[in-house]
Amino acid sequence: TRQLRQDLSSIILMSEEDLQNLVDIPCQELAQELVESHRKVQALQGGIQQVLDRREEERQAKQLLQLYLEALKAENTKLPEAAEPASVCVTDEVDMSASCT
Repeated sequence: TRQLRQDLSSIILMSEEDLQNLVDIPCQELAQELVESHRKVQALQGGIQQVLDRREEERQAKQLLQLYLEALKAENTKLPEAAEPASVCVTDEVDMSASCT
């Protein structure tokens, strides 16, 4: 909080742990420490919490995508024969004989 009291823009450089600590401090106590109104500190804590929530959602989405990619890779390595194209029947128009591969 000392760092914030001197320069509120330093909040940008704070770690997630430090940001969470700011959210966890009782609003009235933080308002007194920062010499700001209760309403401003409440808005600040709300904004910080939104940022932390968004980061957590992004982290979870990334993990989910990584799991999905791993599952796709595992599926592709298990079923290489199924990925081969089915046999195609070709008809030669000149002699009308059919050959299937």
